[in-house]
Amino acid sequence: MKPYFYFIIIFFSLTGLIVYFLLWPAYQQLVFIQSEINSAQESIKVADDYFAEMRKTSERLKNYENQLKILDYALPTKFYLPLMHNFFEETSPKYGLTLNSVAASVNPLAGTSKIKEIPISLNLSGSYSSLKDFITYLENSVRFFALGNMTISGSDSPDKPFNLILNLKTFTR
Repeated sequence: MKPYFYFIIIFFSLTGLIVYFLLWPAYQQLVFIQSEINSAQESIKVADDYFAEMRKTSERLKNYENQLKILDYALPTKFYLPLMHNFFEETSPKYGLTLNSVAASVNPLAGTSKIKEIPISLNLSGSYSSLKDFITYLENSVRFFALGNMTISGSDSPDKPFNLILNLKTFTR
């Protein structure tokens, strides 16, 4: 055989070995890095879509800002007894009632850790129509009040006002 034939065989063998040991691992690494880049680009696209949807939702919520403020008032994040006392102290005279006492406590509801029930006991005195109007006001109030029970007591004398013990519940987040 001629020597150039051996050179061709050695050349192709060396080329195959170089491709197999040097270029193939580099190619595999390139393919792996490209797949990681594609995966990262997909993650970025998903995150961009998510944040774009959040921006749209935020813009839509701005249209309902007044309603959300009402909701925050109806179910506030914190309960302050002085504010509640002040509310009843200001509201009861508007309906011709005298506020004798207010008592409240905060109780977490079973099963829901964020919402707390606040039982409120009011001792009021006034005429029957004033009591009725006051209860109607509370039922239609923006602040959520649930009427538990009430006790009305009065005297035989028409000049003496009725006495009302009203048990309410309100809630806070």
